[in-house]
Formats: sequence, C-alpha cells, structure tokens
Amino acid sequence: MKYLEIAGSDISEIARYPEKFPPELVAVALTRIKKIKSEMTDYITLLEHNIINRMTEDGATKLTYRDNDRDGLITLKSGKIECKARNADEVYKSAGFEPLEIGTYEFKPSWTKAKEARKFGGAKQNIIDAMFQEGRKSLAIE
Repeated sequence: MKYLEIAGSDISEIARYPEKFPPELVAVALTRIKKIKSEMTDYITLLEHNIINRMTEDGATKLTYRDNDRDGLITLKSGKIECKARNADEVYKSAGFEPLEIGTYEFKPSWTKAKEARKFGGAKQNIIDAMFQEGRKSLAIE
C-alpha cells in the first residue's frame, strides 16, 4: 500500500525509529499517519452508526460476532441524559424551585482572569504561578 511507504521506507519503521531518518521524512510520516487516523476515525463513525441503526431497528441491545479465532459481543448502550438548556437554573428558579435541587454551581479557574490578577505581583502572583501550569506542547501542521 503506497500510504505505508515513504521514499522506499516502511512507515512503521520510521515511526519506531525516527532518529534513523531525516526530520523531513519523519514529518511526512507524521502527516501521513494523521491522515490515515482521520480516515479510520471516519470509517469507525460510519460503521458504528450503521450497527446502532440496525440494532435499534431490531430492538436489540446485544450483537454477537466471530472474528477469526474469537467470539465478540457488542452491547448497545443508552445515550447519556444531559440538560441542553444553558439557563436551566433560571428556568427552574422562575418556576418557583431551588436550582441547587437539580444541579451544582462550580468554580472554574480561568487563565484569562488569572493572568490579569497576577499583574499585581507579590503573594498573589506567586500563588497564581503555583496553581496555573503550562500544558503539554503540541505541533500545528498545515
């Protein structure tokens, strides 16, 4: 398969031993693998939807299958029940009920706010720096 070969090298070889190859070849392998991953994700989604639709039509929650030397079982799980209303607390409160009966309020730290607060320096800056840490570095491929 041409996808799996780059400049006469197997893509899995490049992935396992990237230090043996020039960075440009490693970059090509990375972008190629990301493209394959994206396609596989699309295929997974299509196949999952197909199986979900078939099981739903049949009223089934279990599907058995045989793959070479092993038996498999797929279980159709119910979807997570979520509240889509962004103002659920206000709606519930306007109906005369206490919103905390159906939900919680939580504190969400915000780097946007914290970086403004840390400009005052001193103990405030020290504690903010201790709490907010930079995440994992990543690549942007264009």
